[in-house]
Amino acid sequence: MTRSLLDAWNPEPHEVAISAAAWDRSSGLRATADLSGLVSVSGDDFNTPARTWQHAAVQSALALSPGGALVAVGDDAGALAVYRTADGEAVFLDTREDGSGPTRAMRGLSFSPEGDRIAALAIDGRMRIVNLRSRERVATFPDFTGHTLGWDASGARLVAVDHLRQPVLVELIGRKRIALPVVPGGAQLARFVPGADRVVVLGPTGLYLVDLAANAIVAQRVADRSSGMLDLVFSPDADRFAVITARSVHLFAVDGVRYLESLRHGAPEATGVAIWDDIGVAVAGSDARLHRPDAESAPPPSVCVVAIGKWRACGHEHVVAMWQENHRRRTFIPQVLMPGGDRTPAPMAPGGRVIELRLDRDGGILALLPEHGPLHVYSADTGRLLFQAGDDTIDTPRFDVAVGVVGCLLPQGGLRWTDLTTNQTFNLPWVRDFDLSGGGTWLAVLTPKGRVRILDPKTGALALPELALIGDAPIRQLAFGEALPNLLVLDADGMLGLYDLAPAARDGLPPVVYPIAQFHDAHVDQIWGLSDGKRAAVRLLEADGTATIAYIDLDTGEVSSEVRGLIPYASLDPVSGAVVEPARGAAMLERDPFGRETRVMRSLPNGEWITYSASGIAAASGGAKRLLAGRRPAT
Repeated sequence: MTRSLLDAWNPEPHEVAISAAAWDRSSGLRATADLSGLVSVSGDDFNTPARTWQHAAVQSALALSPGGALVAVGDDAGALAVYRTADGEAVFLDTREDGSGPTRAMRGLSFSPEGDRIAALAIDGRMRIVNLRSRERVATFPDFTGHTLGWDASGARLVAVDHLRQPVLVELIGRKRIALPVVPGGAQLARFVPGADRVVVLGPTGLYLVDLAANAIVAQRVADRSSGMLDLVFSPDADRFAVITARSVHLFAVDGVRYLESLRHGAPEATGVAIWDDIGVAVAGSDARLHRPDAESAPPPSVCVVAIGKWRACGHEHVVAMWQENHRRRTFIPQVLMPGGDRTPAPMAPGGRVIELRLDRDGGILALLPEHGPLHVYSADTGRLLFQAGDDTIDTPRFDVAVGVVGCLLPQGGLRWTDLTTNQTFNLPWVRDFDLSGGGTWLAVLTPKGRVRILDPKTGALALPELALIGDAPIRQLAFGEALPNLLVLDADGMLGLYDLAPAARDGLPPVVYPIAQFHDAHVDQIWGLSDGKRAAVRLLEADGTATIAYIDLDTGEVSSEVRGLIPYASLDPVSGAVVEPARGAAMLERDPFGRETRVMRSLPNGEWITYSASGIAAASGGAKRLLAGRRPAT
């Protein structure tokens, strides 16, 4: 099965909150699912490439078979599916075609110890037992609630919570129910202690250890505020268990339910999903990842990217990662100036989002736009805030940065730019659009009548003779060629044209415009001039919400290649021609002009990072390199 490069070495493949998780001790495999229906199976954090596929919305109902050969998924449409973890192929599928799916939405799944049967619990209160060999339902038991569902070591009994919110055993032989001791206030969860004839019950008033041979509570721990408990998971050796709350992991010894310690898990808005694997406890948060106490997570999900030459920058919500060629050089949290008299920079608060980035071609100046803030300009080398623009730049429709110059369209109209070498700021209230040449030599501005003027950004004076129109229609977009003396323009009729500025710059002659290609009824929202001087690229927004980047041969005016199905804010490196997108798993994905995936640059937990292609690892941080030595991504 061919998979995206994004699936390789991706410990955090989800983009929405994880809603179910499971771990198998013997294989070391971990399975997770989310409310979008993405299912992922992987090994430890790095060693095994993740296998991902799309199912349907999952809540709690996920299980790995003993040995990890199979993963079962139950969804909100009432379907039960079992997949091979090796390749993601379905080996069993039971769907509801009669409209009863939502009333049978799955909330719990559990494999028998032999892996040949699976128990499923739905919101209709029914527990169903399916024999996977015969593909038949062999038993149904009504009147259960919640998502507690687990087999004992013999495969003869299951534990669940009944409609009165009390723990019960279900014996398959004879199909009997055995009520366990009453838990004050009702049970939230009940779990078999692995390999033992005991059950731990979590209730609103505390924890209870039930000995099944005596059918009695043999140890308990009362807690005044235990209603905040979300989940309970056992350690791999089953001598301890962890109770998960909104902020903490509370550890207990099974014997005597003895309290051991409490740790902050760091998961924002914990979803109530957790596992305890060979690495330790991991808790799911609203940020679509698993968090481990005392461990550093990867940066937040990728939101936006910018690429030029050997430089890349990726905005991970409130964190920015700077890359040079294949190496991540640094990450930093952007600083913001606090309001009031004390204008001391402070870190951008988590929850703030960097939504757009621009980087000069020397990789020295980075401009960024927060979601609800003004334009900021930083030293890309150090992450130091150089200046913060005024609040009138909030929601700017366009900004750009060149060597020594930063410019910004104001939402209320007009252009403001700053020469960083002299710290001088200029304003032109009539400008409709603009672009900066990469070296900061020229500033192209668009007049209200759709004419183009080339200015000197250091003075604001006219630098070249005024440009003629392509035809009769006014110009509506413009972009300098990368490191070339030419300017691409698109007029209101969809005609793409090229101005050769070299004769004007050299001899003072009027620039000549060459029509290149016509775009009829196409929503072109960005244009680029590539540094090879042979191609232009345009980004078109499609009716289905995706984007297409098309490459135009400047000699023939024909589309030489195109990349479809991109996110609407996919970007382009005008030096290499590579398409660059923010991607799941705190990554940037690059494609060639034909849409083939060529490289992934990914930030990993604990400060690690990796860059790889289909042929192997191009570069990695020290910790990741040691774990990944000699490995290739499975495709």
